Amino acid sequence: MGGNRVGSKLMVAALTVAAALLMSACNKQGTVEDKSVGGASGSGGTVSLSPAATVPDDAQVMTVHAKEYEFDPSTLSLKAGKPVAITLIDDGALAHDLSVYDSSGNPVDGAITNANPGASGIAIFTLQAGSYTFKCTLPGHEVAGMSGTITVK
Repeated sequence: MGGNRVGSKLMVAALTVAAALLMSACNKQGTVEDKSVGGASGSGGTVSLSPAATVPDDAQVMTVHAKEYEFDPSTLSLKAGKPVAITLIDDGALAHDLSVYDSSGNPVDGAITNANPGASGIAIFTLQAGSYTFKCTLPGHEVAGMSGTITVK
């Protein structure tokens, strides 16, 4: 019977370590650093906008909702040469970002925002005519389906 107690104690210790590692991994993927230009950051559902996040009067205002693992809407149509303000609202349980890329796969300057669960972020930028993609750049999110397209005419 003494051997069973040692085995049980080892099992409890192993499960405790596994749970701690899992929680640590979730915390690393569960929040995002603010890497937007004129964006927002938030934790625990609070958001503070920087003064640079002022939306121009002539901006095309879009809202995109994010959750595991999709954007809604996933297709956007915009007018070329006119500022766009995209607000990302995180309806999910994990943090998400929205990053825009040109047809060559290059990131578009200023076209990135992020949000923690229950919060939002904003990106303000201008696009020329063409096709663009947007995606969540957090590990595993794009391959799980978090991507979309932008058509600019």
